[in-house]
Amino acid sequence: MSMVELQVISDNYGCKIRLERRITYLQGNSGVGKSTLVNYILLGDSAGDAVNVTCDKRLAVIQDIDSNERFRHEKNTLSILNDPIETRFSNSNIEEMLIENDSYMLIISRVDSLPGAILEMKAEGIEHYCVGI
Repeated sequence: MSMVELQVISDNYGCKIRLERRITYLQGNSGVGKSTLVNYILLGDSAGDAVNVTCDKRLAVIQDIDSNERFRHEKNTLSILNDPIETRFSNSNIEEMLIENDSYMLIISRVDSLPGAILEMKAEGIEHYCVGI
């Protein structure tokens, strides 16, 4: 089985996430660093040497999910959805599309009892890590 690794490192933040499934949910308490992770990814190269973001796939942070059309065209990508109020896909075969496009999806949410592979973000000082739950 293939896997994708995402790593975000700065002077005051460090996070490494391994995604072993095409769709993974990341949850965690407020203040644990989920939004910081997304903000650093959005900064990307504009942060210069202050933030180092590495991933095996191209990164795409998706702010609105009105349709599946965007996912149909995202190839070799890790799509990140930050705290969607409601995540519904009009096409039930989203995982098949991700496989076909060699892509992955990370859905960051505060909602409990999410379906699928779930990781929980934890923090110890500046180090952030994810554990399966």
